[in-house]
Amino acid sequence: MRDLFFKFLFLAALQLNSSFMMSAAVAEEDDGTPYNSLAKLIGPEQDVSVADVMNYGLYGGKKIRAHFEEIDRAAQANGHRESDNLACTSFNDVSNSGGVIDIRYALGYFDDSNGHSTQYANRDWGKSVSSDEGVAIAVREFLTEECPNADRRLCGFTEKRSAAERVRNGETLLTRQLEVQGRSVEVRITLTYASASPFYERNLGALKSKQERYTRTSEENFFGGLRSADYVFYVGHSRNGGGPDFNPPRLLAATGKPDYLGYYRKFFPGRNRMMQELAKTSNGNVTVGLFSCESNLHFRSRLLGQNPKQPAILTIGTTGSLDYFDVLRGSLGYLEGILRGTCGARLEDFARPTAKDRAAFQQYNMK
Repeated sequence: MRDLFFKFLFLAALQLNSSFMMSAAVAEEDDGTPYNSLAKLIGPEQDVSVADVMNYGLYGGKKIRAHFEEIDRAAQANGHRESDNLACTSFNDVSNSGGVIDIRYALGYFDDSNGHSTQYANRDWGKSVSSDEGVAIAVREFLTEECPNADRRLCGFTEKRSAAERVRNGETLLTRQLEVQGRSVEVRITLTYASASPFYERNLGALKSKQERYTRTSEENFFGGLRSADYVFYVGHSRNGGGPDFNPPRLLAATGKPDYLGYYRKFFPGRNRMMQELAKTSNGNVTVGLFSCESNLHFRSRLLGQNPKQPAILTIGTTGSLDYFDVLRGSLGYLEGILRGTCGARLEDFARPTAKDRAAFQQYNMK
């Protein structure tokens, strides 16, 4: 399924005009040299740069908007009203606490480590090319768009970081003031992405210091968020239970594929750190969303075994039944439902408008 998707994007790219305009916000290397010099721009829009490998930002934005049109139609058809959500104790507790809703949205290092170099738009992009920066572009643009209707919550955000700050650390802060059940609350979303550039070998070499900085920032957003935030969402690879992961992948020398048995399933670095943070935190109300392949299989028993009351949203599908866009859509759909104050079965109905969505996500303790 994934190979067919890449083939589709490759064929679409061949039809694009070869003369593209430079993005004003292209990512930069540590020495200040825009890394567009390493590869051509690959999209027709001004805001699509080399950072948006495989056009994930372009197509991701389209997928997000289409999903929210489905959500809006389903909400209208089902008659969702804010007054129906007064019994949602977890959300009411959060929105009553200091007037701030703290959301951490962490994009993991999303590499395509299939053992082969990526051939796209008449160029060899190397092995294990990553695409989370393009997705960060799509999410940021979606959140800062003008609101299409009075009910939409994930819109109209103001970015509190400059382009230079965003490029240096892979992090931005977005805020919006919302009226929730008659109360004014500030919603803060800290958005991070983990890849210093799309290029695996450069991230381990010329960009090593920048990559280490991006990894630290992303890890603090996710793992640090478990200590203090209200909602902590991860969108990325499960690493076969070794995630969440914000590092370039550990690859097998012989195949170029992730070293699951020798590293991720031997040491479980991301999972162990997540469980350690949750064990020692006094932040018992944090909701953990793990939007990655088979996160229900890989993480549920640990999360609920350690804390049976842990609020969590996990995925059921795996590669072939779900792709990056599916978990991206699902994560934002759940955030929208949460910010509308829904919980329990109403949240499930709201955030999962299609049969595919209903088969893909499972929530726990979202009361």
